[in-house]
Amino acid sequence: MKFVFVHRFLLLLLALVAPIVPAFAESRVALVIGNSAYKHVAELPNPRNDSAKITEKLESLGFEVKRADDLGYDAIRRTLRDFSRRATGADMAIVFFAGHGMEVNKSNYLIPTDARLETDREISYEAVPLELVTETVSGAKALRLVMLDACRNNPFSNKMKITSPSRSLGRGLSRIEPTAGTLVSYAAKEGTTADDGRGQHSPYTKALLKHLDEPGLEINFLFRKVRDSVLQETNGKQEPFTYGSLPGSRLYLKSARPKPAQPEKQPGLQLSEAAQIWAVTQDSKSTLVLEAFRKAYEGTPFSALARARISELNDIVKRQTSSQPADPKSASNKTAQEVVPEIHTENKTENKIASIASEPEPEITGRFASDKELVRGIQQALNRHRCDAGRVDGAWGRKGREAAARFARFAKLSLGSAPSEEMFDTIDQTSGKVCPLACGAKYNAKGGKCVLKKCGKGKRLSNSGSCLTTVKKKSPKKRARKTARAARAKSSSTSTSRNRRPGSSRAGQWVGCSGSKLFDPC
Repeated sequence: MKFVFVHRFLLLLLALVAPIVPAFAESRVALVIGNSAYKHVAELPNPRNDSAKITEKLESLGFEVKRADDLGYDAIRRTLRDFSRRATGADMAIVFFAGHGMEVNKSNYLIPTDARLETDREISYEAVPLELVTETVSGAKALRLVMLDACRNNPFSNKMKITSPSRSLGRGLSRIEPTAGTLVSYAAKEGTTADDGRGQHSPYTKALLKHLDEPGLEINFLFRKVRDSVLQETNGKQEPFTYGSLPGSRLYLKSARPKPAQPEKQPGLQLSEAAQIWAVTQDSKSTLVLEAFRKAYEGTPFSALARARISELNDIVKRQTSSQPADPKSASNKTAQEVVPEIHTENKTENKIASIASEPEPEITGRFASDKELVRGIQQALNRHRCDAGRVDGAWGRKGREAAARFARFAKLSLGSAPSEEMFDTIDQTSGKVCPLACGAKYNAKGGKCVLKKCGKGKRLSNSGSCLTTVKKKSPKKRARKTARAARAKSSSTSTSRNRRPGSSRAGQWVGCSGSKLFDPC
């Protein structure tokens, strides 16, 4: 028994110490750039702070990080070239950029600190195209990731002179379609700007710092959590977005914490033998048999059960003997017969409680902590595809099943009705918006949103979505006056026609005797 306890202690100690030792088998490299000190526009306070904290976070995750702040045009291109060599052949390669970025004529650029950008033509000569940054990580084998906190309100656009009317100057960054296996994460989705933040970090960087080292968080699910955090931080004003797709294998920046090894339950021969003998002895009505069992297996849980049962039997026999002194033998026999079923039932309950207490806790398998978390992930993925899974509450009901069926119909995929990790992966790894935007009768689909219909002046929108002419109701007094005037006019007209003599004139015409209009009198 002493060996068993020592063995359990060593296993527990090993389980506690093992998570302390980090083990990153993959080769991981990262480039972090924070441009704050712009020479020709106002300085940005947060990018340098953001790059410092992101560097610390990535280093704690096993990345070899190259940090470079306040880079001009030549410096940023050389830094990207050098990092491209390090990224080639690595398992994971990440580029993080915080600073100014802009979109000109549907092309995205990162702006160095020495850029002037006096005209739109100079963007190609003074800024770095985003395609060059995505090309930098293209040599990595598993994860190629670019994170851009560069969608801030751009001061260059206010003073930039547009030389060609056909060239457009966008707000924020435009949509990008990176090559397969590459993810590009924007701090704010296309056409919108990101907040630099009132504290030391921008909302986007703050969300990254919160979730990057969360254990067991798959990379796609990580950026969905980042999106939710930023939306909450900015009251829905800023929505990050991730473009691109990854292969079918699951990727983690930090794997799930290893579960503490459960000490292996290896009961000794005595405990196993006691359980087998107790199964036969527990129905015995003899205190001698129970006492013999108790002595033979002293130190086991069954010995205590036997002692308790013997004590209860003796107490009941004594009470029955004192209440019926005339026939103690009969009383004791009757009591034993009556009390044994009751004690037997209590022992069964005790055995059940003991067995339940000794059972190991059920282990949670997979990436999700519980079935409810799995359902929440599926609901979020379905809503992202506009399939209307309802509230993200972790409860799988009729609305969730209908949303899954709708997704399967429009995606032309086979999808079961019961939530599973396979269902989550299928929905999550499907790009674009699968389900068509469903708007009510009073709304029109416009720009991926449901917009309320507008009616012209003097019209109103009905529940069926039609524009109806607004009828101005007259007051009861006005209706009464109008009715009275009409009645008086009719009465006057009738009396005039009755009093007119044949042959009299009306409006310059002669009226014959028969009342017909003639040129000559009767």
